[in-house]
Amino acid sequence: MINTQNNRVVGTIGVGDNPYEVAVDLPRARAYVTNANDNVSVINTNTNTVVATIPGFNVPLEVAVDPAHARAYVTNEGNNTVSAIDTDTNTVVATIPVGADPEGIAVDVPRARAYVANTDDDNVSVIDTTSDQTIGSPIPVGDGPFGVGVDPRNPRAYVTNFAGDTVSVINTVTNTVVATIPVSNPSEVAVDPARDRAYVTRFPDDTVTVINTRNNRVIRTIGVGNGPVGIAVF
Repeated sequence: MINTQNNRVVGTIGVGDNPYEVAVDLPRARAYVTNANDNVSVINTNTNTVVATIPGFNVPLEVAVDPAHARAYVTNEGNNTVSAIDTDTNTVVATIPVGADPEGIAVDVPRARAYVANTDDDNVSVIDTTSDQTIGSPIPVGDGPFGVGVDPRNPRAYVTNFAGDTVSVINTVTNTVVATIPVSNPSEVAVDPARDRAYVTRFPDDTVTVINTRNNRVIRTIGVGNGPVGIAVF
């Protein structure tokens, strides 16, 4: 745990084997952590203790939360599905088939949609978070989609295509690609809707690229540490 007021480590919480990703449900004061031993740890962020361990996943990777609909969504690389967790009961309530090798996932809360990057199919599945079912056909994007970030204000979803050296921009009203931004070796992406920025980590390049989300242009590249992958905006 890091104290964000002074950027100091203030504690360590034991979870499952080789934790991969974390997402926070602010209204319920919970954090969801995917673990390599096919479970998800639930942390009470008031007490910083694990209050539940949810079983039944298959190589869980990324997780995204929809607090409005009491859901956390987990991509399962092992069986090409997304698990829907009821965040009031911390139980899996649906298993949703998606494309091959689902990796990144992000939720558009105002539109009740979750966007899933299917790496091996080069497309993005869209889930209706009110019904926990996919809607429409998968959206074709670039080569090897990996990370997803949503801008609920614009409305747009940004998808990093690691093998294609691009970022695809999806209009989340029409669910069509409206722009393709050249970015070499893009890994993950996070959006700052208040400042009209998207931040893209570039693992092999040790940098973060900054995109102006008003015009979808790269405006800056920032040097960071070795092999950056995850990124978040608060």
